[in-house]
Amino acid sequence: EIEEDVEAMWYSGNVVDGKEVKRGDYIELDADVEVVWVGSGAEQGDELTSFEGTVERSCIEGADVGLDVEWKPVRAAEKPYCSVLQVGFEHRVFLLDLLVSADHGNRRFWRRLNEALGALFQCRRVRKLGYGFVDDLARLRASHPLELPCTLRGIQGLIEINILHRLGFGFEQKNRHLILGLGTGLSGAAQATLGLPLDKSMQVSDWAQRPLTSEQVQYASIDAWVLVRIAKEICPPRHQSRLKWAMDLDEQGTTLPIGLKGFEEESRVVLETGGPGEGEEIGKSIALIVQEKRPVLVVTTGARRVDFGLLSAYYGVDRKSVRMATSRECTELFGHSPGNIGPLGTRFQDLIQVLFDESLRHLPGGEKERIVCSAGKPGYVYRVTPRDLAELCGASWLGSPAWHTQVDIEDRGFVVDNMMQRTARHLRFVGMDTLFPPHDNHAWILSAAKLDRRVILTKTSRLFAKAVKMGLPCYRVMAAKATDQVLEVARIFRIPMGVNQRVARCVKCNNKEFNKFGREGAGSLVTEKELQLHDEFWQCTCCLHVYWKGRHFKNQMSQFEDLGMAVQNLSVR
Repeated sequence: EIEEDVEAMWYSGNVVDGKEVKRGDYIELDADVEVVWVGSGAEQGDELTSFEGTVERSCIEGADVGLDVEWKPVRAAEKPYCSVLQVGFEHRVFLLDLLVSADHGNRRFWRRLNEALGALFQCRRVRKLGYGFVDDLARLRASHPLELPCTLRGIQGLIEINILHRLGFGFEQKNRHLILGLGTGLSGAAQATLGLPLDKSMQVSDWAQRPLTSEQVQYASIDAWVLVRIAKEICPPRHQSRLKWAMDLDEQGTTLPIGLKGFEEESRVVLETGGPGEGEEIGKSIALIVQEKRPVLVVTTGARRVDFGLLSAYYGVDRKSVRMATSRECTELFGHSPGNIGPLGTRFQDLIQVLFDESLRHLPGGEKERIVCSAGKPGYVYRVTPRDLAELCGASWLGSPAWHTQVDIEDRGFVVDNMMQRTARHLRFVGMDTLFPPHDNHAWILSAAKLDRRVILTKTSRLFAKAVKMGLPCYRVMAAKATDQVLEVARIFRIPMGVNQRVARCVKCNNKEFNKFGREGAGSLVTEKELQLHDEFWQCTCCLHVYWKGRHFKNQMSQFEDLGMAVQNLSVR
């Protein structure tokens, strides 16, 4: 009666997604699934032979296999001792007894079990499925180093469902709201894909007792078998699956780099040994995590840092929601150890968003210059142009879009931040409608951009982030010198800069209306020296500033001619 009361209390207390879950509301094994207990003794010979035969057929034909481990609960300071290893196939689940003594009478049992598991772990035709099995394998290695030396050799082709669950891959099209409410546990993953959670009441039971209760057998079987069911829902068929999804663990349990899988035959990618040569630009890849579940790879030049404010604005999240990936996340999510990550050949290439920094648009050698990127292993690099690289890895640009295809700048004009006042005067000199604030006021700039439909030019990531968040057109200028900034803006926005392309604007007030007069009309507006040297003058109709073709005009013309932008215009007095 006491056991029944406790069981009733447990089931009545289970709440999933805000609803009470009863006994019949959990996932159960299909009727055609056979559960086989594999232990020692003569009576277990047929079961062990059945396990060996199933593994052999799977290695030939290919199969999905769920793996899980159970152990008796221990205190935090103690190390768990693995008691049961579950190996789940689509129609059969084997529960392997790991508490069989390793005395002389059971040596043959352990030898056969080790050989079968070794063949299973190393066969790449078999997709091994786990939910945190990397840690389980480490526990197996620590618990049974002599009985199961196959665990010391690592495992090939392991797909961690918990990583796919964390990335949201395959789960979004099922029940995205369940992901947000249930977290990243196996029960939540099962409910998100199969519609029902798992009964976890036996999770902390005594797995060292023999024999196991029927509830424990049912729990252990479902934990391994449900991985196969989940993979069937979210993973492509085995003949279509991509090996880069699978982890390869070495004898230390370290995730092996996957290299340039799928890109070895790509002619645009030149794979070489060594490192960058003198003067070569490095393509640095930085692994980041956004909102604790979205892996992002930002590619920039070697000298630049990632602008976290710009990145958070790109995704519309708080700055604190963006962080660097840990060493383990680098190997599990990106497929490479820290410092060896490249934009090509990541484990989840289709799930990881690659973003290119704006610095890759402005390489000294132009669009055809190759950058040097890590190939996933120390001592291996590849050389590729940023344009080809962006096409191969499906990258987006973190920063400004190709404005000439989206914005007609002739109808809009610019508004620049306070740091670019000299650039604004240069743009006015060549006839571009350009405003800048009287003091450093982002609100004024954003208001002018919104009301006058202007494009914002800025050097600051803070203003850029605000503009992106408000949906205003904004370009972040990369060049340092004012004249170079003008050249960059002209190239990005495809502004024609030839002779007589447009009427100059007043560099003081941005007005484009002028009154022209000779020496007679100049009067007291200019000095006697300028009256003697010049016979044509122009006055802004707005601010009344007077201009003439003096030495400053000639210097400005020479400067823009050197940039390939010859103009015929008026110079500032």
